[in-house]
Amino acid sequence: MLPADPMTSKSKGIEPLLVRLADTEWHSGEQLARDLGLTRAAIWKQIERLRSLGLDIEAGAGRGYRLAQHLDLLNKIEIEQSLPGHVRAQLSTFEVCSSIDSTNAYLLREINTNKAPARVCLSEHQTAGRGRRARRWCSPFAANIYLSVAWKFAQTPPGLPTLALALTVQVVKTLRALGVDGAGIKWPNDLVWQQRKLGGMLVEWRGEVAGFQEAIAGVGINVAMPIAVEREIDQPWADLREICGDRAPGRNDLATQLIQALIEGFERFQWQGFEPFREDYLAFDTVRGKPARIVNADNVHEGIAQGIDDHGALLLRLGDGQVQRFYSGDVSLRLGNL
Repeated sequence: MLPADPMTSKSKGIEPLLVRLADTEWHSGEQLARDLGLTRAAIWKQIERLRSLGLDIEAGAGRGYRLAQHLDLLNKIEIEQSLPGHVRAQLSTFEVCSSIDSTNAYLLREINTNKAPARVCLSEHQTAGRGRRARRWCSPFAANIYLSVAWKFAQTPPGLPTLALALTVQVVKTLRALGVDGAGIKWPNDLVWQQRKLGGMLVEWRGEVAGFQEAIAGVGINVAMPIAVEREIDQPWADLREICGDRAPGRNDLATQLIQALIEGFERFQWQGFEPFREDYLAFDTVRGKPARIVNADNVHEGIAQGIDDHGALLLRLGDGQVQRFYSGDVSLRLGNL
């Protein structure tokens, strides 16, 4: 029996073929066409579409097609059924896509008309993934986690500027619980391991006509980055395959745990603000006490990082002893000897 189709998509058509190829066995073009009710030409076009997404699909005369390496595909049913009941009760929509522009952008386009406050979007691939300051986020197909969770606030929560820090704490706690020892936070939104980038958080906001505010938290985590995309990344990075080896969590388990952590983080934050997350943030902060440079437009400020203030601003002790605050919107933090 074939596995259940793991994806609902905003880019229809390739999922049934991908499910059949995911076992890395050879599949003849004739059999694939017969099983999927397509012509051989249509199968070839879909193979080319999958290759355009970065998948390595081999073709052999008399044997057909196969994926060069196993894919740990996202499975919507498995993830949804693995979520605790109190988390599922908060969901108004849950989408798992094959390829979209970005999970954050998708949730920003849609409107939550339900009473349940949370919406979730996962995707195997993003064509326009974004990080902070509109930086491009490399999003190879079925290799990493690209997840966004939206939460509708009935009223403005306390300590609003620190929401992204609180949710980043939730992600690091999840990673550590799954065996990613040493995962930490580089202010304001980077997930790091041994000062190499493991992932990131992007929180965006929008107001709704009924007076509600909705936050969209996007998380990207490197799980098994293909060697072919290394040249596209302009900074030191790590992935779970390197860190955990055979103990690395599967993508479905990781997605489930992250969804639960983010929804529980939103719930706690809306009533208590950043205070419940403060102690963990201090424990996970990889910047505090280290030499740092803040680059702001054409200005460079050097000093020793002193943690954050109550509004989430980075505190930097300058050479003259003064402590200056920097907010995340328009600055870049770099660590290193002064």
